Amino acid sequence: RIGAAYQFLNTNAWVWGTFCYIFVCATAFWMFDVDTNFELTLKLKKKTFQKLVDAAFPYIICIHGAFIVLAGLHDVLVSISKSTWGIARRARSCTWRLFVLAAVLFTFIAGVIPFAQVAPKARANIWPGAWTAYESSQKGAIVGAYGLFRRMTGVGDAGGKGLTVARPEIVIEGSMDGENWVPYNFTFKIGDPSKPPPWVMPHQ
Repeated sequence: RIGAAYQFLNTNAWVWGTFCYIFVCATAFWMFDVDTNFELTLKLKKKTFQKLVDAAFPYIICIHGAFIVLAGLHDVLVSISKSTWGIARRARSCTWRLFVLAAVLFTFIAGVIPFAQVAPKARANIWPGAWTAYESSQKGAIVGAYGLFRRMTGVGDAGGKGLTVARPEIVIEGSMDGENWVPYNFTFKIGDPSKPPPWVMPHQ
């Protein structure tokens, strides 16, 4: 049954595609309001959005964790059911797949902690074993909270100490007389907030 469930979800991409499409459309309809000029306005306040994230976080973790377990057990069952393989080869294959599954689960569980920075209330109720896995993984820096977007925009918590992650913007200025200074504006660097950002893809 486990193998059949995973096989169905793996081979029927339209199931995931349809679900994601409906979810995105429903979320956009619920969160945004479109005026006659096709300008989006956020309906939700920050506190309401944070409550939504806190409520959805456990379900997101459970869904991803279940899919990892299903995928791993499916591979184990496939290795066991290989009738053309001998007992020793099936045992080695099964042992290796169980080891990989355990390693992936460990990494996933440890990664829940930095990921939970976006959901402070949910983070307070995380299984203690996840904290143990996270602390053990820090020696090898296996998981972390780094992300380009959140580092660029000051989102999140630095080190779990309640410190807002910020990115200071350096401004380089020059002067011809040593008294009047003007900034040097770079083509793709963040500068004047009144100007729209330039198109940087695929240079990024």
